[in-house]
Amino acid sequence: MKDDKKEAANQGEVSPATRLLEKRRMMYENQEKYKMKKKEFQQQEFQFRQKEKELRDKDQEIQESIINFASYLDMNQKQIKNSKNNTKELEEQNKRKDKEIEEKRKLLVILKEKAKRIEK
Repeated sequence: MKDDKKEAANQGEVSPATRLLEKRRMMYENQEKYKMKKKEFQQQEFQFRQKEKELRDKDQEIQESIINFASYLDMNQKQIKNSKNNTKELEEQNKRKDKEIEEKRKLLVILKEKAKRIEK
């Protein structure tokens, strides 16, 4: 604050040309500060855009991964369903074959008895 008062007091003693030069110097300093801040902002904006692109790419990758995993799960469910159907079919086929074997055994027993009677 004391410097401000001294500066104000000194300005009264300083020529208008000196004051104008001082104002110009302050203006250039402010312009330089503005340029630096603008450059910093542009760098930050660039970094944010890069990060945003990385996030978008990662999001796309995750979405594709989810889609692939969902397809895998769907295919897996279909295979499980098909396996269950095949198992049922095989069980039914085994039952039919067991019945057929049993019938053939009975027929074999009957035929053996007929063969014994014929031999006698």
